[in-house]
Amino acid sequence: MSKKSQNGKNSKKTQSSSITDEQKQIFETLVSDVSSSFEDSASDTSVGQLKTDVESALSDQTVTRSELKTIVKDIFTVLDSDEINDEEARTIFDDLQEVIAVSTSSQSNDELTGTDGDDILSGGTGNDRLTGTSSTQAGKDEIDLLIGGSGKDTFVLGNASKTFYDDGKSDTQGSADYAAILDFNPKKDTIQLKGSSSSYSVGALPDNLNITGTGIYYQSSGSESELIGVVVDVTLSDLSKGFTFA
Repeated sequence: MSKKSQNGKNSKKTQSSSITDEQKQIFETLVSDVSSSFEDSASDTSVGQLKTDVESALSDQTVTRSELKTIVKDIFTVLDSDEINDEEARTIFDDLQEVIAVSTSSQSNDELTGTDGDDILSGGTGNDRLTGTSSTQAGKDEIDLLIGGSGKDTFVLGNASKTFYDDGKSDTQGSADYAAILDFNPKKDTIQLKGSSSSYSVGALPDNLNITGTGIYYQSSGSESELIGVVVDVTLSDLSKGFTFA
């Protein structure tokens, strides 16, 4: 996640959470697991940056939304490394999910909407609806992280007017813009897409994304399948469960 980094609307821009010793340990475990994935982590600038940003965030015993966003960006940078294998990536994402869980605690049913830049939206424990992008930008040139939490959540990757995260380039797979969905449970959560199931498929992720999970692909006429969503750490074989169409 790079580019412009902004908070989503209604996503508690100034929120900070007091960190207990147990929660601090979760952050430290994240850094430790990332470091152990590299043969020489001390010389790797991306790992060093993660360490610096975590230490900075914890220095006053609170973690702000902005600091959490920075840490997530560092993780995505780390995962671009060829040194990280699938098992290590899974561990890092599990750690990241715990970090986000202890840093956000909303219990209401939220409707969260992102901006025209990269966003992290976290719904907490309620039944939440998360849209990572504005209807104007529609996710182009964005990588948004959507975390529903423990409730029955809806992740919006399209509406009646547009398919989100489509870069409009017929000759690319679209791995530069997508929504990454953490903690998706197809038994209770829903991913909303535009149109009908015939326009979409699920499958393996592009090789250049060092992420474990399933890709959601949009197929427009005469174009290569376009990656619009990444369901992290979940294997989906079809669109029969956990999807709805606008």
